[in-house]
Amino acid sequence: MRKRLHVALVVVVVAVLAVLGWEILLSREPEPVVDGKPLASWLDYYVSAQSEVQRKMADQALDKVGTNAIPTLLRMLRQRDSTFKRDVMGLLQKQHIIKAHYIPAERRNQAAYFAFLKLGARAEVAVPALIEIYELKLSPFSQQTTARSLGHIGPAAKSAIPLLIRGLADTNTLVRCDTLLALADFHAEPELVVPALTNALNDPNGKVRIFACMALWKVGVAAKPAVPALVKALDDSDSSVRGQAALALKQIDPEAAAQAGVK
Repeated sequence: MRKRLHVALVVVVVAVLAVLGWEILLSREPEPVVDGKPLASWLDYYVSAQSEVQRKMADQALDKVGTNAIPTLLRMLRQRDSTFKRDVMGLLQKQHIIKAHYIPAERRNQAAYFAFLKLGARAEVAVPALIEIYELKLSPFSQQTTARSLGHIGPAAKSAIPLLIRGLADTNTLVRCDTLLALADFHAEPELVVPALTNALNDPNGKVRIFACMALWKVGVAAKPAVPALVKALDDSDSSVRGQAALALKQIDPEAAAQAGVK
């Protein structure tokens, strides 16, 4: 009886792996190979590295490929795991008959973000595709990492600013938080960005208000129009918001901070 159960389990596992493998095969695009290893495997060190040496190996692999890595990075940002896939892979991890190497989509998303962070303005050519990925709302984490990727491209990606401002109305708290930081990262179009960040100081979620303060701090002196709202935020019901508002005020307008009693 036990032998039959084992055989049945193997058949089910093989069938599921075949389906998942076919799904991956259909979506896979040609990928650069560095020193005999796919680029995505090197980039995974940005997230899973156990040492600084491994992170430097990821940097070196990306340096060798340069902007030719962009199609791979876009594919990684598009990855998402269905509930079915997560459940199946979770079950497979618990059994010992077949070893299944599984890298969650969120880890791929994050590795792609770190690669875009390193490429910076060189990744300007990726802006239209990144805008499209953000609009698709494939998953909250895909949106978060895509927004931050756009921000780190900088002024060359400023065409994405109106889209990200609309993204501040997203129902997901973490998407709103990372979108705020992305808007600050552009260092462009302050006449559009600063009012949007200032409005976020009124978000009903305290974490979003904290990130709004952090984003205004990153903008710096160009965020002076936000000073009255930051002074008001010094009385926020959340102590963390009050603390971040004080830091932002000191960064943006030390004189106004002193007048408001910020030390």
